[in-house]
Order: sequence, then C-alpha cells, then structure tokens
Amino acid sequence: GRLESYKFFGDSLAYSYNNEYDKNGQLIKHEGGALVTHFIREINPDSIIIKALFFSLNKSFQSVKVIINDTSKLELQAKDDHVFSNMKSFAFGLNIRNKTHAKFLYLIRYNDNCTGKDTLVNDTANFVRPQ
Repeated sequence: GRLESYKFFGDSLAYSYNNEYDKNGQLIKHEGGALVTHFIREINPDSIIIKALFFSLNKSFQSVKVIINDTSKLELQAKDDHVFSNMKSFAFGLNIRNKTHAKFLYLIRYNDNCTGKDTLVNDTANFVRPQ
C-alpha cells in the first residue's frame, strides 16, 4: 500500500503536523512547521534541555543548525528517535542562569529521497521562564 497521510497527534483530539500524499506518493498538503514537535524541560533553576523531532520518512538529513537568541550557533546531528518511528531527533542543553527567555531558530537541510531535491526548512521555538 501507499502512504496517504501522516499525522502527529499531541493528544487524542488534535494533531500538530500533517502530510498528505497523492496516489503517486507526491506531497500535496502540509500543515505544521518543519518541527513535528519539540519539548523544552527545565531541569534545574539554571538549565533547560531541548529535544526536537522531525518527520524523516524518505528524507536524508544533511545538517541541523540552531541559532539561540540570534547569536549563538550550534551544529547538531539528527539521529533516529528511540520512541517514535519515522522520526529524527536532536537534543541539547542550555544554561539559562539570569535569563528570563530564550529564542531558538532551527535550520534543517535534507534531501528528499523521492524527488532528489535538496531542501532547507526552518522553524522556531521559545522558552519563557515561568514567573
């Protein structure tokens, strides 16, 4: 059979990511960002861990870059996720001592294995320290 759609449900009622395909397997509809989802967890008063997930079916990931607060840049390796199938993930930690917020810009470059097309997509996330 052919994949007609892929939806990622954050809970049982609503999806946050949707891809729909025609009978030839070509993407005809996309809803959501480049990220399927991300998790930001405060692990102590001065540190957070960020994990991001990307739909990886028929994609070869070439690079993942993260720009933090428009200044710091990280280059990361996307790896097969251990929980979700057809997902690549990456994670990193950040010192947030004396910071009330952080802004993340994700730049993801991949090759579409079906079309051979190189694609650069981006997405954003924000952390705001609870008051």
